[in-house]
Amino acid sequence: MREKTAGFLGFDLSTTALSCGVRSVEGQEGFVSIPMRGKTEWNGQPAHDLSFVPGMILKALRELQKKGWKFNSQGSLSFSVRQHDMVLLDVDFCPLMPALSWQCKVADVEANTLNEIPSIVSVVGKVEPRFILPKLIWAMRNCPVIAEKVGTVVTTGDYIAGCLTDNYHLSTSDGLSNGLLNQITKKLPLKALAAACKAFKGQAGDPGIFAGLFPGSVQSGTKSGIISPTYAWGKEWLKVANILGGWQIISCLGDNHAGGVGCGLAYRNTIVISAGTSGTVIRRCKPQQPLVGKAACFEYYNDRLLLMMLADCAAWYDEFVKWYTGGESSDLAKMDLVAMSTDPDSLEFWPEKERKKILKAEHTWNSTMIANAQFSIALELLARVRDMLAEVKGSSAKIDRFVLTGGLSLSQFFQEVITAGVGLLVDDGKVFVSDRKGPFASQAATTGAMINAMVGAGYYKNLASAISQMCPLRSVAKVDALRIRQLCVAIKRNRHGFKL
Repeated sequence: MREKTAGFLGFDLSTTALSCGVRSVEGQEGFVSIPMRGKTEWNGQPAHDLSFVPGMILKALRELQKKGWKFNSQGSLSFSVRQHDMVLLDVDFCPLMPALSWQCKVADVEANTLNEIPSIVSVVGKVEPRFILPKLIWAMRNCPVIAEKVGTVVTTGDYIAGCLTDNYHLSTSDGLSNGLLNQITKKLPLKALAAACKAFKGQAGDPGIFAGLFPGSVQSGTKSGIISPTYAWGKEWLKVANILGGWQIISCLGDNHAGGVGCGLAYRNTIVISAGTSGTVIRRCKPQQPLVGKAACFEYYNDRLLLMMLADCAAWYDEFVKWYTGGESSDLAKMDLVAMSTDPDSLEFWPEKERKKILKAEHTWNSTMIANAQFSIALELLARVRDMLAEVKGSSAKIDRFVLTGGLSLSQFFQEVITAGVGLLVDDGKVFVSDRKGPFASQAATTGAMINAMVGAGYYKNLASAISQMCPLRSVAKVDALRIRQLCVAIKRNRHGFKL
């Protein structure tokens, strides 16, 4: 087996797996995925036992070693981690409880209270129940024992970096999206945190003054620390450090931030439409620009990432195909041929609620249904594109590049509908499709973490040059003008009054 020397690693820690992409300086690539371990609950809420994380990282590295990869060079790595994980550590940096997941949204009372305080919202932005700030107050109020012992509060990505480098901090990517940092300065908002403490003072499980529990912030995409066996926390982390000793960690990204990078979001004139398991529409803008408020906001290095989501996207489509074929497996190409043969005049838009009902209905085969399924998902995404175009108030920046990624982007019919819809929304808009190949071509967050490691290490001059090399695009195949007109008519004509 020919040995390959690893120069860069990109990890994506999701709720289902730890994915790891590796790349040599010469451009060789590899990929492994380790099923998630450690899913659990804390006080009835979804969480992750972090004691399983080093074992998963170690298994990924050993799987790559079996494939001929060596880690004896001093490379760079970065993590993409599920956003909103809350890690509470004692004074010795030992976890006090499982990390509460983004799926934990129990802190409604705490979030509502914080949002009623102008001095908090004006600094950290609107607070959601899944954010670390309200979850921290909720946890401390519900478990006074932990409130007495907690010494440091970080995210999972920053905890991993700390266990390997003994350097604990808050990466701005996750910190900003959790109500923990000033949206402008990206520093700890001490006055806002003091106001948060005051709001709950004297109540049962009083959280006390917790501003001192957060470490300082470090800009995402910058150097976080060097891995060393000397600093490794515990035996399992030591095994990881023994393999990656000397490697530098580039400050981690939240998964939405990493996904945007891996999808090829390089410029402010671009909207990325991801038709993956869940659908997303994203763009970037300057952080000080006023917004309409429909989009979720995340950091994107020195910019802001705006995101709108379609929950029932490719995952629903896969279930629909199983229902449509009576349980038989069928590849996208075969279904695409069925969709392409459908007369545009017969297309019908199914709104999201109606699509959910179809899977429960008695199976009746109809050749137009495949086209309607793809058509409906495309229109739902186009509606989010429409809203995203209007999200930034008073923006003079022209959006004229649209990048289509995700599983459904491989369908020619789907590409045609998106192209027709974009033509209705903007003048001279150009639609591109991801042309990335290789072992982690469809792994956007893993690719994003990899790019973050490469740019942070100085391998690429900047993000744009890295994305141009790592996320190649191709124009959507030329579509007959008559067919585009027919699809535009179909988009405008539907019984549900759907409009772009």
